[in-house]
Amino acid sequence: STGSTGDEPSTSTGEDVVVPDRIVFFYYPDGVWRDDLFVESGGSFTLGPVLSGLAAYQDRLLLVTGFDNRTLDPADPASSLPMHSAAPAALLTGALGSVGLVQDPMPDWYLGGGPSIDQVIGAELGVFVAHLGVRTNHDAVATTSPSWLAADEVAPAIAHPADALVALFEDPAAPELADVAAQVAAVPESIDDAAVPVALPAQVGIARGLLRLDRTRVITLSVCHTGCMMFMGWLGLEAGLHELGSYPTDPQAEQYSTGHAWLVGQLLPLVDELAQTPAPDGQTWLDHTLLVILNDGGDFPPAHPLTDLTAVLVGNASGRLRSGAVVHVDGADQADLAVTLAHAMGVDAGRFGHPDLEAQVLTALLR
Repeated sequence: STGSTGDEPSTSTGEDVVVPDRIVFFYYPDGVWRDDLFVESGGSFTLGPVLSGLAAYQDRLLLVTGFDNRTLDPADPASSLPMHSAAPAALLTGALGSVGLVQDPMPDWYLGGGPSIDQVIGAELGVFVAHLGVRTNHDAVATTSPSWLAADEVAPAIAHPADALVALFEDPAAPELADVAAQVAAVPESIDDAAVPVALPAQVGIARGLLRLDRTRVITLSVCHTGCMMFMGWLGLEAGLHELGSYPTDPQAEQYSTGHAWLVGQLLPLVDELAQTPAPDGQTWLDHTLLVILNDGGDFPPAHPLTDLTAVLVGNASGRLRSGAVVHVDGADQADLAVTLAHAMGVDAGRFGHPDLEAQVLTALLR
């Protein structure tokens, strides 16, 4: 771990108006090529294909790169081996657990390290955490979830937008939700891979509705989990997403990039709405919403590494975080990032995650 704890940030950006910040986590699996995210040159950076949809917001991005998603091989407690299918559970819980073997019953070391940081933030702020998923159990066991209520309890994703619309809103037929309801109505009852092009935009629509009506301040969106075999045929991809990520050369590498670019691109309507909606203090809701785009794997090669990860932060949490920058945090880990995100939300996460990680706020990310 690296970094040190800074002063607690103010919760107000206006002289008389206190605007509560919100945080949205977007998780997608299996690693991503660094150059597909961004390329640095001469002190500036250019967005790669995966982030190209966010080009209009480049000055609102903070690219945090170089941290590791550390996991532990239970057969060798002194090690810190990259256990690929442990990655989602470790990412937001600060765990060192998991090995990725599917057993019944699952051994203790497969489980997350405790409540994930989204749940910690939600509990501290006194709001429920809306966990929305798309194909989150497809070719993956439930314990690969990124969101956890406790070390032995997954926070289940609401896997169908129709269920989310009924469960999370007091009046699903409210006029303010008409556009969201229309998206949900287009999703078939059973969501297979071919339905993802309507299911994921509908889940993003649910997130838009939750923020629009101030239903919660913490949302987690997760797409598939580790070992994602989702076949994105609507993009012309020729294999499952996880398989494509196992090859360092084209055409597989290019198709892998195409798949990830599509996934991240579905967030643009959410970002646009936040940027175009005035907040009570005269700023926009994007100024008060932190969107955290996370992949549990890092730069290639090798395939699906758990080192040298990049987190993409959109918005700066009411000015608490830097923006329009790339920050290298070599030596940091997932627990450091988690407590930094909590810090940006005004939450002290305490001794978060596995004690061996010694989680500390990454002050290099703060203004």
